[in-house]
Amino acid sequence: MSDRNFKEFYRQDLPPLQPLGASFFVTFRLKGSIPQIKLLQLKGRYEESMKNLKKEEYYDEIKYKVRNEYFFESEKLLEEIKTGPRYLALKEVAQVVADELHRFDGDLYDLIAYSIRSNHVHILIDTSIQLPIDVDVCISNHFKIS
Repeated sequence: MSDRNFKEFYRQDLPPLQPLGASFFVTFRLKGSIPQIKLLQLKGRYEESMKNLKKEEYYDEIKYKVRNEYFFESEKLLEEIKTGPRYLALKEVAQVVADELHRFDGDLYDLIAYSIRSNHVHILIDTSIQLPIDVDVCISNHFKIS
């Protein structure tokens, strides 16, 4: 992969740090799969929880725990809500999504795993394939130029 394809910028706000060459767990969903009122309620509770966090010794760990709680709550909503679009339950639609996930596998990322649900998709990818050959990724996520 050439250096011009080396991605350093992502538009998503969370997580705030997306190290080059990292692995990512991503969930995307169909528009309307969670009612807007439920999303607003969830977002309000999340923002209130984050606002009430105090900067203390274990701040990062507590913030991570709060994010995970709300992530799992949104996952639960996706599984429990039976209204809204469920196009991904159609074999033909699910196949199009699977084909697209495989489209850049081995080029922009290594597709480790994926799950196509009726109204959302989970993927696990490793982007270390984007790193230049002369960069070693250390366990501490710091880069070392060889």
